[in-house]
Amino acid sequence: MPEVTPEQRAREVIDTMLAASGWTVQTKDKINLSASRGVAICELSFATGEPDYTLLVEGKAIGTVGDRRRSRSRARTILHHRRRPEMSSTLL
Repeated sequence: MPEVTPEQRAREVIDTMLAASGWTVQTKDKINLSASRGVAICELSFATGEPDYTLLVEGKAIGTVGDRRRSRSRARTILHHRRRPEMSSTLL
């Protein structure tokens, strides 16, 4: 069985946290904005970059979530509440 990378482990933790908070987590190749009021899409591409998760409420992007390393021993999850420039960028 292949070893789980730190990135995969972080994604599993974030997926679990989002789902426990009522978000429907989806991949960018299987998007259904009608699945629930709040949808979190993994690695959705924008002209300005690719956040770990893009959060949408009723089909409108409201923020992003990402796992950022502060040190080798500790990961920190950051939620950007404000509207970011990539939210108004063109989807790729």
